[in-house]
Amino acid sequence: MVTPSVLPFENLPAGYPKLAGFMSKAKEHAIFRKFQSLNARNLLYYQSELTDLEAQLQQVDRDLDDTEPDALKSWNKFSAEKTREILVHKLRSTLADYNSAMLQYDQILNLGSPRYEHVQGLKEWIGVTSHISDLSAGYLERQITQGDLPASMSRSEENVMDLATLNRDADSLFARLMRKSFLRYVFMVRAPW
Repeated sequence: MVTPSVLPFENLPAGYPKLAGFMSKAKEHAIFRKFQSLNARNLLYYQSELTDLEAQLQQVDRDLDDTEPDALKSWNKFSAEKTREILVHKLRSTLADYNSAMLQYDQILNLGSPRYEHVQGLKEWIGVTSHISDLSAGYLERQITQGDLPASMSRSEENVMDLATLNRDADSLFARLMRKSFLRYVFMVRAPW
């Protein structure tokens, strides 16, 4: 049995291994897509499924109210018929998946956006060294649709909207203040030469 060992960065093969190594070394370049549109679509599909299940359950309730009202007052009586029990279990499972997906999407939306220069740096590095050749090769080029963009957004901000950084320092409140306000001039340190 071969014991896995950590390869030095320079020994990693080109492609995803080298890109992952680069991202782990230079955390400001740990940049990934949020897939905002796909996540929203996933939630919409779950919502549609749940709406159908809810309608089925409401129909069961109406039918039972007419034929067997005691089954609406007791889980044991309600679940005695296998199809009703299966419906409730399907509803529980789908609802749990929906709730989980919604909370995950909320977390994804709250991830910080990478700085434009970090995106550009990673884009250049990928182009020169890693040779990613599948469909995800251009993921740093993708943008959300124009209709979703606020009119006041600059081109550099537009390019990073569907991207997330896992580098908390890159988007800290202090870092944003330093980049976008007069504070950057207050804290500038003059070079010693």
